[in-house]
Amino acid sequence: MAQSGHGAKPLHRHDALIAAMLTSVSIEQAADKAGVPISTARRWLKLPEVQSDYRDARRQIVDHAVVSLQRSANAAVTTILRNLNAPAPEAVQLRAAELVMKYAIDAIELNDLAARVEELENQLKITPIGGPRRVA
Repeated sequence: MAQSGHGAKPLHRHDALIAAMLTSVSIEQAADKAGVPISTARRWLKLPEVQSDYRDARRQIVDHAVVSLQRSANAAVTTILRNLNAPAPEAVQLRAAELVMKYAIDAIELNDLAARVEELENQLKITPIGGPRRVA
């Protein structure tokens, strides 16, 4: 939401700082890239709306990276399985076997955790906060 009035900073300046933060190694470098004084950058980064927007921007970057990894998952599994069964050194076969076991166990644990979360969410929908109410 754009700000107005005396002393207001246009939102696009916040956006420029956030974009610079995503590609910089320090707040100082980001402030320089965004064209704002370091003291202003530090002050803006304390604002809840800037913190929220920065978190959202970082989350989007990670989400895009995860999608890229997911697109490569089938090729990765094929590579692991090929090395598991290939006439490769024992160390390569052992590492491939370890990966298969680790990912299989992780998948089971993740599915179990998802089921538990779903069950808890369903319980929260049914049970009011503070426990069930007794009707006299």
